[in-house]
Amino acid sequence: MDLLSAFNFQAGSMKSCMSLLKEIIEDREFPRGVKVTLEKYMDDVTRLSEDEGRCLILSILDQASSDPNIHSMSRTKIWTTISIIEDTMK
Repeated sequence: MDLLSAFNFQAGSMKSCMSLLKEIIEDREFPRGVKVTLEKYMDDVTRLSEDEGRCLILSILDQASSDPNIHSMSRTKIWTTISIIEDTMK
């Protein structure tokens, strides 16, 4: 699943948010440190309510976007993912 098709997700779908997070983890362009951090919080997200889980994902992605080792295209992908997740919260 790519980010462009993510815009077609149903609003409020936690499964969609997790899918986007997994896509970032599997992307070879992201630094290993960012991937490890995202993987570390994946279990926490699944144990929370949907709203809390989405907020945690947004927080993690926001922190990851400020990593100086991330390329500009990867940073853009994170911002796009954040935007999509925020749209599911409306």
